[in-house]
Amino acid sequence: MNSTIACNDTTHSIAHECAARRIALSAKTRLAIALAIALPAAALAASYAGGRADGALAPDFAYVSPHYALRLSQRAERNAMRQPQTPAHRGMVPSGNTLPVTSCADDDGPGTLRNVVYSASEGDTVDLSQLTCGTITLLEGAIDIGVLGDHHINDLSIAGPGADALTIDGNGDRVFVHGDFQLGLGTLSISDLTIANGNYTHGLASCIDSSGNIELTRAVVTGCKASGGGPLTFGGAVSAAYLTMTSSTIADSTSQAAGDNVAIGGGAYVSGDATLIGSTISGNVAIAQTPGDGTYYLTAGGGLYVRSGLSMEASTISDNGLVTYDLLHGPGGGIFVRADTEIADSTFVHNGAAIGGGLYKAVFSHYGDPGTTLTITNSTFSVNGAYYFGGAIVTFRPTTITSSTISQNNAGLGIAGIWCRGSDVALELQSTIVAKNAYGDTPGTYADIVCEHPITIAGSSNLVIATGNVTLPEDTLDDDPLLAALADNGGPTETMALDPKSPAIDVGNNVADLVFDQRGKGFTRVSGAGPDIGAFELQVAPDDTIFENGFD
Repeated sequence: MNSTIACNDTTHSIAHECAARRIALSAKTRLAIALAIALPAAALAASYAGGRADGALAPDFAYVSPHYALRLSQRAERNAMRQPQTPAHRGMVPSGNTLPVTSCADDDGPGTLRNVVYSASEGDTVDLSQLTCGTITLLEGAIDIGVLGDHHINDLSIAGPGADALTIDGNGDRVFVHGDFQLGLGTLSISDLTIANGNYTHGLASCIDSSGNIELTRAVVTGCKASGGGPLTFGGAVSAAYLTMTSSTIADSTSQAAGDNVAIGGGAYVSGDATLIGSTISGNVAIAQTPGDGTYYLTAGGGLYVRSGLSMEASTISDNGLVTYDLLHGPGGGIFVRADTEIADSTFVHNGAAIGGGLYKAVFSHYGDPGTTLTITNSTFSVNGAYYFGGAIVTFRPTTITSSTISQNNAGLGIAGIWCRGSDVALELQSTIVAKNAYGDTPGTYADIVCEHPITIAGSSNLVIATGNVTLPEDTLDDDPLLAALADNGGPTETMALDPKSPAIDVGNNVADLVFDQRGKGFTRVSGAGPDIGAFELQVAPDDTIFENGFD
């Protein structure tokens, strides 16, 4: 095991102190959160037997009460009336005027950001692209365009010269406040800017706090800290009803709660749907003394907490963590999500929590689940970890994983790869590697897929080494896949390359009819005699036999 596991006393006070100290280090050293702490083996045996470590049975979430079904329908109708549900609809907001910012001061003078925003109308664009100062430091508090703020606007765009060229510094206060009484009404679009150094001690996000839609395009939100909420602290950097990130980053932010309160979404909290395209959530952490009650009220989502659905493409979730005093509870170091989740061409790396180090797919609600699913395609989970179970992925819901690689994750007690929880889990694997996910301190001890209840896994053409309580497809390989460490092998996200001698080469399938592997354009999904198993396809040069034989 990695030498950073120096704090191996599992008493609450010492373990929490050690975890907190690790989080104080740089983002990359947050890998310590994802590394395992060895715990008694009795709980592992209980999970293999189909129960929990405390002897309780997993709840059956397949049932949805008529009352709850009615609530879901009513909420959907309200959202349809209040909130434009698609980007196309949001684009129908009338475009307004472009208002230039000409001063980097924050004194309410003409041409300052605050002055221009407070003179804007619905649909206007505040243009900072001509500024050359590098930083606007807010001296008069947050720029508040919320319904209770200084100048209420639902729809506004703020455009800068580039995230590396201009930073709006919160200077120890919030940066932007946006939204109406109606959840999801209005869109604040921020592009080509860095938003930094927000701080808020009343439980709401410290850099961007909105009850509407937040759209980030080529933007960075970083160095934000939310704290002091009771009973909840929502989102370290961003809190929104709907969040769309395109080529953007949320980084190095914290949601922290004290006493009996809980913290959710160290990087961001989203009460509706979240969409990530070519984006990164990295180095964020949620910290609380209590994990909550585990059902209604919980500390969760070190990087991102999504209360509804999630769609991810070509994105990276890295170095995020979740820390509580209780090492056996606290889900979702990278992402915690409730509703339908689709992940494609993405990488989860160096995330950690008590359970579900990389990704935790929960049921939609403690009332029941209307049939949500988890779908993962062309993606990689590596070097994520859990103090307890589920180093890479924990899922309560039907899950389909295609052409993906889940390897070298770890857990202190067991189930370092995929942990299927509850009685309503179905798992389908297609051309996927789940191998060499290690637990404990004994080298070569693997737990790649374990379920609380016996299931038969659907699919074909997979490579899986170690399982518990599952029946694999008959053609499943159990050899060492001969994977290289996670690295930049081309494309927007890191991948694990296959050694040319890997048994995974040319024996996979392409039932999803994918054109490219995880790396995208330029890296064909089928190269050679057949598709490879996993997210990475070894690219084979075309056989040019005519020229090799001297013909011209």
